[in-house]
Amino acid sequence: MIEKIKNFKDIILSENQTIHEAVLILQKKALQILLIKNKNNNYLGTVTDGDIRRSLLKKNTLNNKIVTAVNKKSIYVNKTLPKVFVLELMKKYSINSIPIISKKKILGLYKKVDDFENYKKHNEKVVIMAGGKGTRLLPLTKKIPKAMIKIGGKPILEHTILSIIKYNFNNIIISVNHLSSQIKSFFGHGYAKIAKISYINEKKPLGTVGSLSLININNSENLILMNCDIYSGINLNDLLIYHKKNNADVTIAAKVDDRISDYGIIRSSGKKFKLFEEKMAYFDLINTGIYVIKGSCIKYLKKNKKIDIPEFFTLLKNKKKNILIYPTYEYWYDIGQKKNYNKARKHRVTKDTNE
Repeated sequence: MIEKIKNFKDIILSENQTIHEAVLILQKKALQILLIKNKNNNYLGTVTDGDIRRSLLKKNTLNNKIVTAVNKKSIYVNKTLPKVFVLELMKKYSINSIPIISKKKILGLYKKVDDFENYKKHNEKVVIMAGGKGTRLLPLTKKIPKAMIKIGGKPILEHTILSIIKYNFNNIIISVNHLSSQIKSFFGHGYAKIAKISYINEKKPLGTVGSLSLININNSENLILMNCDIYSGINLNDLLIYHKKNNADVTIAAKVDDRISDYGIIRSSGKKFKLFEEKMAYFDLINTGIYVIKGSCIKYLKKNKKIDIPEFFTLLKNKKKNILIYPTYEYWYDIGQKKNYNKARKHRVTKDTNE
């Protein structure tokens, strides 16, 4: 089923606007696509999250013009084309949006509304690390594990599991240690009867990745690894597709952290003034604690030995493994810190209100 978007003008950008401006609009809107026009107001092409990720990986920055990320060969249709044919085009090219263009002018946008209907069933395991003590959240974690801290009336781990199920992954493994009985009694062995839930029982703390040494996995398989203390809207389906398409051994989901200076930046050559740059944008890539790892990498872990992600990934890098970055713009909060936990709670209230 498709529908014509009413407020399509909100997602039209000029080719001279920046990637940073595009990211802000993509984060605000739920359409996951932007329509780009040139200086003559003629249709130039489209921009999606994937286009921006590819642009950033080519060493562009958020200050570059959005034209550097435009897909000028995007599919578009005329307003007279029947919707049944538009839907067939979406199926043929595996896309969810198609612009409506006439004489190079942007007239609208068709959008598929059954967003999750086409997610195929995934066989990949999803491992959630939930064994930590959550000392940064004391006294909240004095009597409950950090995975059971609530946001919007649900434990953070429940939000995570619901997100995993939404993208049609149904083989979930939870690595537990500290106050593990609370987690097991809450989720049992089949949450909502639509996902298989099993547990890795750490007899001693094994770090952020050590418990993977206790999992049976073939070299050709992939698994998704997640920290339990993150609240995020990252699309796991797209992340896995990206990982497979690029034949990666490891893919790290990285949050684009963009900031704009409150002050004018002065550029100089020695003592001589060159120019002012107002509202200068800066950005970094932050580790989200979400990864896709190929099974052949797990053999480098020693059974029951504590090891954290940085050490493991350095080891894999020295082994010449293909480690890639997946830039993401979806909301993401590390609730392991009190200030971020409070931000996540406020985000949830806003999200519930808008829905």
